[in-house]
Amino acid sequence: MTTTKTNPSLAIVIPAYKATFLDEALKSISRQTCQDFHLYIGDDCSPHNLKEIIDHYNNKIKFTYKRFDSNLGGKDLVAQWERCIDMIQDENWIWLFSDDDIMSPQCVESFYKHQRKNLQNHLYHFDIKIINEDNEIIQRCKPFPKILSSIDFFKLRATNKISSFVVEYIFNKESYEKSGKFQNFDFAWGSDHATWIKLGYENNIVSLEEGEVLWRRSAHNISPNRSNAKLSIRKVKASSEYYLWVKDFFSNHGLKLADQLLIKSFINDIKNYNGIVPLKIMYSISINFLVNFHFLFRLYFLPLLFLHRFYKKYLRP
Repeated sequence: MTTTKTNPSLAIVIPAYKATFLDEALKSISRQTCQDFHLYIGDDCSPHNLKEIIDHYNNKIKFTYKRFDSNLGGKDLVAQWERCIDMIQDENWIWLFSDDDIMSPQCVESFYKHQRKNLQNHLYHFDIKIINEDNEIIQRCKPFPKILSSIDFFKLRATNKISSFVVEYIFNKESYEKSGKFQNFDFAWGSDHATWIKLGYENNIVSLEEGEVLWRRSAHNISPNRSNAKLSIRKVKASSEYYLWVKDFFSNHGLKLADQLLIKSFINDIKNYNGIVPLKIMYSISINFLVNFHFLFRLYFLPLLFLHRFYKKYLRP
């Protein structure tokens, strides 16, 4: 392993709650070819004994562990992310990781290699593979372009041409604070995407060629859980708020996104909850979303698309 300075500029932050794969995550961090970082672990008042797992790495990783007195992630996930980030000391780069994903051994080394040559960039990205509970690769996500603007990031993600999560980004602390930190939506639903749009707006998103992140799909993830009606309603509302935020953000920066793209992207998101969210609630959220768009477009788009889709999904025998 290489260690080149005593005051690392990279902070890896884990908002921890689940114990199942925590050792896997820590093992991947301990195997980094470059150890110029400090790991911060914020225990969200977990019912599991996370410290017992973490203590196995006392002589392998330089870390700070803090157990919070109350659980915050269950109420406000973004607030939990941010209080964990607030643990860091003098580091000026942040990697918000997780308690169940895996980073390949050369990630930190790759970040330093590129960052020292490109001081103007504020947001870096690693490509993703999706693994299951047995660490088997079940999906290879399409690589990001080397340089990606914020608006192209949104367009590609909205049309399902790229996948984006939280754990594959390293961002500049000063830019993060100036931008207002993480954009907060319920369940952090779209909060990461909105934040990458903010942080990548001026100097783009730079994708690193060396290193990758293995994102775990399991029964423990919040994202795939669509079985609970109350939670699903909150996610649909958050999805509406996210797309309206995107509309306003680019408009305020002199960039125009097609209404069709925003509305169709919203529809594609919420159709995952057909049959779970009651029709009246789905319809109400959709109407409140549509009123933010051009009157004539609303006038024709609503009866031709929404009513047709609602009939097909909910009312047709």
